[in-house]
Amino acid sequence: QLMLLLMAVMLAVGYGSLLGESNNEPKAPLAIFFLLNFSTSILIWSTGLLYSPFIILYAILIIATTQLYHYGYGLLQTVLALAGLIAVYGMTVYRILPYQSLLPDSDISILYQPTAVILLYGLLYASLLFFAVFAASSARMMLFRPMKKLDLDTTFQEKIIQEMPTSVIVTDADLSILGYNPAASVRFPCQNGHSLTEYLQLPEAKLKELLEALSENGKDQELSWKLDTGEKMQVTIEVHVLKGEKKETNTYIIFLR
Repeated sequence: QLMLLLMAVMLAVGYGSLLGESNNEPKAPLAIFFLLNFSTSILIWSTGLLYSPFIILYAILIIATTQLYHYGYGLLQTVLALAGLIAVYGMTVYRILPYQSLLPDSDISILYQPTAVILLYGLLYASLLFFAVFAASSARMMLFRPMKKLDLDTTFQEKIIQEMPTSVIVTDADLSILGYNPAASVRFPCQNGHSLTEYLQLPEAKLKELLEALSENGKDQELSWKLDTGEKMQVTIEVHVLKGEKKETNTYIIFLR
């Protein structure tokens, strides 16, 4: 109960820091999310480890971090969650930490199961957490609404993009596709969350360099686009970069014809 109360206070402090107006990305809630990850490991240890009902809190934290910030932070949350779960499980099994459980009449022997069973538990929890981060990453574009007037996600500009006949694809700084307009979905089929490199068939570093160069000089470039059938078609691209506070928060807007 005390741990849950402490986690609630930390969450309140994190969101309380958002009350002031700022054009910069708030970092306090992100730090709080990582502290909550650590606190969740302690909570899980004190409530039955592999049988704790609070393991789902890991997935909630991962989804919130991924949608509000960047899926890279969500991946880090996933790794920390798995590391924390393994750490408290190992220390309990080797009697470094005492075993505690919410279940009546349970003891530490419940953790000593065949290796295959423990591995199955680990695989299921890892699958849940990685699914949470990758599923949440595709929702970032819809939930993130920048304050700048000229940003793509403001309502009026978004309507224009949806109605225009030119194909438009938007990616994050890692070239993961965040969204596309109807024209792009018809002429250049792609999927949110997939990397642009899958379709343009170029290494990530080389493609980033090309997009930056096209954005700076205002020129276009003819490339090959890989269709779902495996066939390739010629495509001409133009690029505009929405600069973020840091380079890793840049957004690429790619016009295709």
